[in-house]
Amino acid sequence: MEFKIEKKKNSVELKFRKEIYSEESIGEALKAVKKNLKAKKSKDKEYFVVELAPPEKTDLEEIAWEFCNLVIASYKNGVL
Repeated sequence: MEFKIEKKKNSVELKFRKEIYSEESIGEALKAVKKNLKAKKSKDKEYFVVELAPPEKTDLEEIAWEFCNLVIASYKNGVL
C-alpha cells in the first residue's frame, strides 16, 4: 500500500496491490466512508486506486491511515 497526498486538491490517493488486497475489502471500506468523504475507485494493471477527498481541510495523512485500517479490518473479518 502506498499513498500520495494532494494538499492543493485536498485529497489523498491510495494504491493497493491487487496481489495482496481484495477488491471486495476495498469496496467495504469505501461503503464505510462514503457519508463523510468523496471517494472514487479505479484500477490499473497492478493496483486498485482510491481517491479520497474530505469536504473541508483536515489531516489527509490520518484519513489515509484510517482508510487502510478499514481495508485491513474488512479483509480480516472475512470480506475476501
